[in-house]
Amino acid sequence: MELSTRVVGLRLTLPQRCLLFLLDRGDLREDDPAAQDVTQDRIAEAIGARRAHVSRAMGKLASQGLLRTAKVHVRREPRRRLAYFLTEDGMRRAQTIRKQVEEERVLVTDLQGNEAERRLYEIALLLPRRPRLSDVLTTVEGGRLDLRTFLDRQARMKAGKVYDVPEAVLPAHFQGRSAELDVLEGFLADPTARGLVIVGLPGIGKTALASRWASGLKGRLHVLWRRLRPETSASNVLHDIATLLEGAGRPALSEILRRPPEGRTNLPRLVLERDLAAVSVLLVFDDAHAANREVAGLLGDLLHPIDAPPATHKLLFLSRERAGFVRADDLAKGRVRELELSDLPGPDARAVLEALGAPASRREEIIDRCGGHPLSLELAAAGRFTVERARETSATWFAEEALSRLAIEPRRALELACVFEGTIPPEALGTHARELLRRCLIREVEGGKTQVHDLIREAARQGVPPKRLAALRVRAGRILSASRDPADTISAIRQFLCGRAPDLAEELAGERGEAIIDAGLSQAPVPLVDPGVWTRAGRALPPRMRLLRGEALFALGRWADAGATYRTCRSARDPSTSAQARLGEAKAEQRRETLHALPLLLDARDRLEKIGALHLLAEAQYQLGCVYETRLQFVLSEDAFERGRAVAFDVGDRRWEGLCTYGLGRLRSLRWDNVGAVEIEREALRLLERGGYRLDVAKVCGGLGGNLLELQRWDEAEAYLTRATADARATGAMAVVGVCLYNLASIRERRGDFDAVIPLALEAMELDEIVEHFGPAAWAAALVALSYWTRGNEEEGDRYARIGEELLKRAREPAQRMRALRHLARAARLAKRFGQSRDYLNRAIAEARTANLPEKVEEITTDLRALPSP
Repeated sequence: MELSTRVVGLRLTLPQRCLLFLLDRGDLREDDPAAQDVTQDRIAEAIGARRAHVSRAMGKLASQGLLRTAKVHVRREPRRRLAYFLTEDGMRRAQTIRKQVEEERVLVTDLQGNEAERRLYEIALLLPRRPRLSDVLTTVEGGRLDLRTFLDRQARMKAGKVYDVPEAVLPAHFQGRSAELDVLEGFLADPTARGLVIVGLPGIGKTALASRWASGLKGRLHVLWRRLRPETSASNVLHDIATLLEGAGRPALSEILRRPPEGRTNLPRLVLERDLAAVSVLLVFDDAHAANREVAGLLGDLLHPIDAPPATHKLLFLSRERAGFVRADDLAKGRVRELELSDLPGPDARAVLEALGAPASRREEIIDRCGGHPLSLELAAAGRFTVERARETSATWFAEEALSRLAIEPRRALELACVFEGTIPPEALGTHARELLRRCLIREVEGGKTQVHDLIREAARQGVPPKRLAALRVRAGRILSASRDPADTISAIRQFLCGRAPDLAEELAGERGEAIIDAGLSQAPVPLVDPGVWTRAGRALPPRMRLLRGEALFALGRWADAGATYRTCRSARDPSTSAQARLGEAKAEQRRETLHALPLLLDARDRLEKIGALHLLAEAQYQLGCVYETRLQFVLSEDAFERGRAVAFDVGDRRWEGLCTYGLGRLRSLRWDNVGAVEIEREALRLLERGGYRLDVAKVCGGLGGNLLELQRWDEAEAYLTRATADARATGAMAVVGVCLYNLASIRERRGDFDAVIPLALEAMELDEIVEHFGPAAWAAALVALSYWTRGNEEEGDRYARIGEELLKRAREPAQRMRALRHLARAARLAKRFGQSRDYLNRAIAEARTANLPEKVEEITTDLRALPSP
């Protein structure tokens, strides 16, 4: 048997669990009334396994001569049932297993709440009566046993409540769903709510969840579980409820149904409502979506009794669709709740795979492909198919189960929804959205948008011809391109490329590509402007897209890759493209701090001025000012910034006017005129605020924070940096957020508040890693290391220093590695670890020489000389 459970260190198969169960009842005879407890249904219910699995296990044990069978009477059953009894060989085998199991250790919480590790045979000493081992095993979860919970369950088993749940299924591999179980418990305690509908896709685990919850209700209240089918009549349901009420001591309804009175057709309903109000009852209706009109009317009546105390009886509906007999006002007023199940989260999915016995080497692959859909996980874990084949089988089953009854027009709308990769705009589905939501084929998310499950997506797209699929992608791209959201623009470009419409993709990317990068989403366009993607779409990568790729790589800090991309466009026939390529390459070389930036910028400036591209000319002047600033040629830098600001003012380009003004402020700062720098940078901030450039506003706020930091105006500096962080977060610019958090951490470091440094620097490090800014990530790691060293935690400080070294190894540019090493050296020097600081500085000198930066070599050598002699 593949189905098994794990009790601490011992792995028990289902046949072994069945043997232990029968051993605890080894004194039963065929004519004993309690012999009904060893039928398949009762065994499956007691050990929490499926009846079909128990049947196969019993067949296997019987073939080995360990069991014998006999027909026994079962209470309230019209015919005798098959029961199982151990043979002498079976008794010996079960006793051997029990000896092994009783030696296993568990963490036991005794009746006083004290915890201790004990062997299973010691449990009997802690309880007033000796328990059955099979009962104890059902209460052990995750190597723990709470004796208070065990006694409570045992008491409920003997409380005399009707528990009629023949079609409930409690798989042994059930894991997680703690939040959902809490919702169910809350529903039971809620005096207002009478009904709860659990909705979700086929195989999502509705029955398993309800079965797990209902298993804990045995003895607490009367429970009736029925699976509805199209042929189920209202009379069948009514008779089942009457049988439950009769077992609860209310036989009136059964008598009326056996001998209906003349002329009083409403009497059964009145008696039903009266008796349900007098007892604690949970009615569970599985597959409620299959209810015919007659049964749906009865279920609606049960939800709306004429005269009954608040929520005296509870109804639980399990459905693949939202129930038509549930009124909107019931949901609004809380009389009926709705719980929509989604996939299992990662930890729960892994626990399910472990319980199913899936090899550890396959678990991550299964989760990556199958997600957290329980039925798909079970199919993939069985090992009969490859993961891909299991996924295809699940999608095919979805197509048969969930889509077969869908009309043509809603099916077309669903096919369109399934080409969207994320959320689906409301206008994409139109009037069919309501039907798809009712059938749970899509689900609502924030902002009025909807989402489709991956398996539904695969199922709906299985029969769509390639040409129609391409047309649907183009249609989806047009819908997304109507939005001004940069994320939607990225998705639209991807849809056009997948739909083999590269002209539309180029037009949209050329129009909004710069806005995408300015919004801080630089990583997203890179794969979309990969030459291979355009080749598959039927076209070579256009020069304009190569420029966009260069801009995205530049924004990501991949300056060498960006420079190489720009160089491929320098020979373009279009003068504007050629000039932009030179400008982009110059920016990349400037960030790499090489000597090639200045001639490239001068060439680009002359070309842009010649063709009258004034917006780009203003940018070129700004970049030229930055190059002169780096070289400490302040007069030339100031002239370049002033010229760029004048050109930007003439064409009304507030962005470059503001950034050139910001450059002038930086020059004041470098001349130690921090007061003047703050004044000019505030002017730059006003210009950028008027233009609505939130990302650049964040950059300038970061600069203001730095200058105010030097003026020791801590509160003002922190206010600007906090605002910069908020603006950068709002635009999704994770790189700028990382810089701002690092600066905030630096303020805390200057103030000596090292406890506050650590969380800020750690978040900055994480964000920089995400955007692949490994150099700044290493700076943040150095700050964390300094904080731990200063607090006396040498081990943690060393660990983060090693993390910083690993991060700087991943930095592509020697200049980035050189800066990171200088930050690590500073951290070690402030912690008085001078030998370590000296090693970092020697490595930084080597990186500066590799990057051909003689001025930096001299600077670092000066820092090295300032260290105390070894």
